[in-house]
Formats: sequence, structure tokens, C-alpha cells
Amino acid sequence: MRKLIILILLPFSVLAGKELDLTLLSDVENSTISLPIYFANPLEPLIYLGHNNIQPNTYMPFQGMVPFGIGGRKSLYQKRNFEIGFSTVVIGQLGYREENNVSLQGTRVSLLNADFLLNFYYTQKIKTHWKLKVETFHRSTHLGDDLVLLNGITTSNYWNTDESSYEELNVLLNRSFLMNSTNLYTSVGYNYRQGSPREKWTLNLGGQFVGKMIPYLNRLVLGFDIRWLENNDWNPAVNKCIGFKLNKKGSIKLMAHHYSGNIPYSRYESVLKQSYWRFGIYFDSILK
Repeated sequence: MRKLIILILLPFSVLAGKELDLTLLSDVENSTISLPIYFANPLEPLIYLGHNNIQPNTYMPFQGMVPFGIGGRKSLYQKRNFEIGFSTVVIGQLGYREENNVSLQGTRVSLLNADFLLNFYYTQKIKTHWKLKVETFHRSTHLGDDLVLLNGITTSNYWNTDESSYEELNVLLNRSFLMNSTNLYTSVGYNYRQGSPREKWTLNLGGQFVGKMIPYLNRLVLGFDIRWLENNDWNPAVNKCIGFKLNKKGSIKLMAHHYSGNIPYSRYESVLKQSYWRFGIYFDSILK
């Protein structure tokens, strides 16, 4: 299979005036245990700043939103065929709209939410191109004070009815192709917090392509992520993205996303749907 791939890539390399690095191909094929960070998955530990252009067919009491995230992943212990580590991320959304009333004139900027995730994982290489990850994570969501005041949220059971603060056990299977330039993954998750108002099960399917070996495409990135939550009546939430690596290493990316489905953040996840384009710049993990 490796020889076939080399034969396929060789003409492209010759046309581009570049030599195919066979050593590099070997290194990629025998890569480390670490799984890639899935940049189409809205809950991954990414660093980003963007702008959501909310489409008019969905409800949101803001003219636009500025999403941001800061987080990273850290390997704590790694052997030949397994890895133990953790990741953490804070995800936030700023909403803005023009106000023209007695109490306020001009642009109002509100913090919609700040979601915190802490994840501990175990990754096992089970075959050359197959990896299994078992992870448990805590997620808590906090609405912005301005949003709480604007909507008159004063109920005494505010925290008891929060569906988006929970703990989940997740099992993920990843299959890599083309010397790890392409990854497909699927996972199933179970909410194990006792007394949680959130329904139990989550299903996930996704994939991504990172150009590495093909000249003229070696900076291209593509991805998709589809999530089905029992808590959202199994309605699919679909995120598709395309981007461009701004540096050779790929640690900085310019990305465009299209998202459609229940919002992937805040306590309004099960009741609020959105469809939007997001444009932003994404950075690698702050943890090394």
C-alpha cells in the first residue's frame, strides 16, 4: 500500500519541481500515539477568535456574535502504544446589537456564555492505522451577567435545571488514511452525572483532511463534524469547515465554518437552533 501511494504522489512531486521525501513518508506512517485535534468539533481544545454571521432564518437576539476559545492538550505519559493526558478549554460568545431606546443608545455588547471543559483521556494504538480513545470530561456553562439581567433570569432552581453542566464518559475510534493526512472518527458518549436533567447519550461522526504530501494542496485543511444528542431529540448538528495553514507547520490556520443545528454551547443548547457562517483564525494548543 505504501509503495502504491508513493507511486501516486511521485508524478505530482515531479511536476511541482520537488523531491518526494521517503524518510518523511516513513515518519508519518509510524506517527506518535497522539490523536489530532479535530478542528471541526466545537468542543475541542482550540485557540480561536472569529465572527459568526447569523443567518436570518434562525432566532438569536443579536445582530452578530464574536466567538472565542482558549485551551490546549497536554500529554502526561506516553509509551510505545498508549498515551495518558488531559485537555482543557474555555469557550465564550460575545453578542452585539444596536440599541435605540431611552436607557441605551448605540451598540450593546453582551457576554452570552462561558463554557469550561476539563478532559482526561487514555489513547491506545490498536492497529497501524486505528486508535481508540477513552475519555471522561466535566463541562460547566455560565451565562453572562448582562444576558441574565436582560432576560430577567431570577428562578430559584436556575442551576438545578441546567442541562449543559454535566460529566460524560466518551469512547472514540479513529481511522487514519494516506499517511495520517486524513482521519475519520466516530464516538459514543454517556452522561453519568446523577440527577442531571440532561438526557444520557451522544453520538458523533467526523473527519478531517490536512494537506501534507501533495504539492499545491499542502496548506489546505478540510473537516466535518456531525453530532446527535438524545437531549436534542437526536436532531443532527452539522459543522463543515475549510481552511488554509498560514505557516508551514500548520500551527496557525485561517478557517471558515458553516454550522447548522442546536447551538453547541450554553444552557440553551436544547431549545435554540442556529445556522451561521464563522470566519476566524485558529492556533495550536497553549499546552506543550
